Amino acid sequence: MALQLELRPVTQEETPLARTLTRQGRRASWVAAQLGVHRNTVSRWVNGREPIPRPRVTQLARLLDVDEGNLATPSTAPSARPSQPGKE
Repeated sequence: MALQLELRPVTQEETPLARTLTRQGRRASWVAAQLGVHRNTVSRWVNGREPIPRPRVTQLARLLDVDEGNLATPSTAPSARPSQPGKE
């Protein structure tokens, strides 16, 4: 009896962080070690299951030598941050 594998299409769009890591040949475990966070945390950012906190976007941009805008997702982009009264 032959083993049958079901191939499922990828339904989730690749995140900017995932594209950047792929282009640079970096792994989530390397990023995690550099930032001092758990690899699972970076994995959630890479897979879009959790937004990257703004301070971490800045750290990632420096670490990966890219513009912060290259890592931004709708939830981490500057325009997505809630405005503070009197600070516009």
